[in-house]
Amino acid sequence: VGDIGGANELLPAMQILRKRNICVRWFVDPGPQARADIVLDREFRIGYENRFPEPNDNPAVIAVGTSRTAVSAQIAWTKFGREKGIPVIWLEDWFGTGSSKATQVVAPDTMLTIHPIAEGIARNVRMDLPTKTVGKPSFARLPALAAKRNEIRAKARHDLDLEDRFLIHWLFTGELAARPWEQIEEFKQTENKLSELDVFVMPRFHLKHPERYQL
Repeated sequence: VGDIGGANELLPAMQILRKRNICVRWFVDPGPQARADIVLDREFRIGYENRFPEPNDNPAVIAVGTSRTAVSAQIAWTKFGREKGIPVIWLEDWFGTGSSKATQVVAPDTMLTIHPIAEGIARNVRMDLPTKTVGKPSFARLPALAAKRNEIRAKARHDLDLEDRFLIHWLFTGELAARPWEQIEEFKQTENKLSELDVFVMPRFHLKHPERYQL
């Protein structure tokens, strides 16, 4: 895995396998763009290795949680599996993450998607690739979070000193790299109108955007 989303989606299946006494080993992309450690290490305390495949590795199956940005290990493990005849399964965390241009140099044996539309995207990119819609496994955790929504909202507002003000959270995306610059221009046009209202606007730039500090 490389990113938070991919790790989140793989976790439910891997936890089931472990309950069946099947050995599961986690490998996280060693590159600076990889943030799967946030899920595996900080949240679930799951041990993992930051490395690419080695000649003596011999897994029965390689399951990959896809990423748009941290793709080096995803590509390396997929190539390794296909060359050795090891089944490779990709599980998308969002629409099209397994179909990004950076990953099109390889293909898994099967792509698992979150929605029929996402399955259509995968087939448009790799027409002969077997696909299957499985939903979004991490959604099973949402009821527990929803039950704490008032507590989470109150803490966030308290920490930001915004308990009585209307908050607009404005997210600038990480892809394509040029898109946030265009969004900033649109934001500037809206900023004057927002300043007339009793609202607090909180811009947030994607952590992986290569120019987030300049933005």
